[in-house]
Amino acid sequence: MKKYLNKGLIYQWFNSAKMIILLGVIAWGFASNMMVESHIGKVQFHEIFQ
Repeated sequence: MKKYLNKGLIYQWFNSAKMIILLGVIAWGFASNMMVESHIGKVQFHEIFQ
């Protein structure tokens, strides 16, 4: 019984938090993409002007 209760609580937590998790993943992806593009731009700029 305890096993099923734990699975139910995990499912309920995920079901109530899935939009927040999704928004967090999208925000993290956007931020990491901006950081990578910024770093690539700095590397290309550094290679051109040296």
